[in-house]
Amino acid sequence: MKCASLKVLLGLSLLLAGMAAWGETAPATVTVALVTSQGKHASVLPVAALAEAELSKEVGIVLVERSQIAAILTEQELSGGGLTDAARAVALGRLLKADLFAVIETEGVSPAPTEATASQTNPVPVALVVYDVTTGCRYWDAPLPEKTEPAVSAIVSGVRQAVEKSLAAAGKLQTICLLPVRNAGLPREMDAYCELIGALLERRLTRAPGVAVLERKRLEHVLKERELPGAE
Repeated sequence: MKCASLKVLLGLSLLLAGMAAWGETAPATVTVALVTSQGKHASVLPVAALAEAELSKEVGIVLVERSQIAAILTEQELSGGGLTDAARAVALGRLLKADLFAVIETEGVSPAPTEATASQTNPVPVALVVYDVTTGCRYWDAPLPEKTEPAVSAIVSGVRQAVEKSLAAAGKLQTICLLPVRNAGLPREMDAYCELIGALLERRLTRAPGVAVLERKRLEHVLKERELPGAE
C-alpha cells in the first residue's frame, strides 16, 4: 500500500514539474551587431574584441558573428566609415538580422609629424552609438574614455542599457525628436554653436532611461514612407 502511495506521489510530482516547465518562457534575447567605423584597423580591433568577449557573457545578448559583419560591410563597400547614420544603420542591421546596430565611432589622430608618418592616421574609439534596427531610433550615444579598459567597460554598459530599452514594454519607452536649433538672437557666425548645442542635447537624452531619440532626417523619411499607398 505504501509503495502504491509513493508511486502516486512521485507521479504527481513529475506531472507538476512538467507543467511548471511547460509554463516557463525562455528569456528574451536581443541580437546585437557591434561594428567599428574603421573596419579592420589594428588599433581599434583590440577594443572591439574585448568588448565582444565581455558582451558574450551577458544573458539575453546574442552577438552577430564578426565574419558575417565583415562580409556585409565589404559587400556594401562600407568598411571605412559612414555607419553612424540612422538610415544606414537600419539597412545594415536588417541585412545582418540584428535588433540593435552598435557602432564604435572612431576618429583619426595624427602621430608625431615625421616624414615616414606624416600622411598616416591612427584611429581611436571616441564614442558608442546604438540604433534600433526596427525604428532607427538612437538608444545610446556617449563618448568613450581614452584608455582601453575604461572604453571597453563603457561599451559594454552602453550596449547593456540599449538592450534594456529594446526589451522595454510598450509605453515605457518615450521617443523624442528635436527640431533643429534656430539661432534667433545671436550673430550668424554663432549658427554652428547653436547646432552643437542641439547635438549635445540629443546625445544627453539618449543616456536617459526610458528615452529614445529619433533623428529629424529619420522622422522625415518615416513620414514619407507613410504617404505611400498601403503604408500603415
